[in-house]
Amino acid sequence: MLDLLSTFCKLNGKKIILGNFNLPRIDWTLYNAPGSDKSFENQLIEIITENYLEQFVHQPTRFRNDQQANILDLVFSTYDN
Repeated sequence: MLDLLSTFCKLNGKKIILGNFNLPRIDWTLYNAPGSDKSFENQLIEIITENYLEQFVHQPTRFRNDQQANILDLVFSTYDN
């Protein structure tokens, strides 16, 4: 998935990417995640930031009774820098 996303980001034009990414460990306010730089979460953050994408969902999208609410559904889009 990361290779496909990276290739897609290199195409010309504006982009929008959305879906259920199921990555509850990412803090989207700070664009960081625990773990090594090689973790899936941190590699995704690197692709997002290197390609000037912004993540627009800032409220939890998943709620379960005995679990912490998480932002799992994400919307990314290009922005002018």
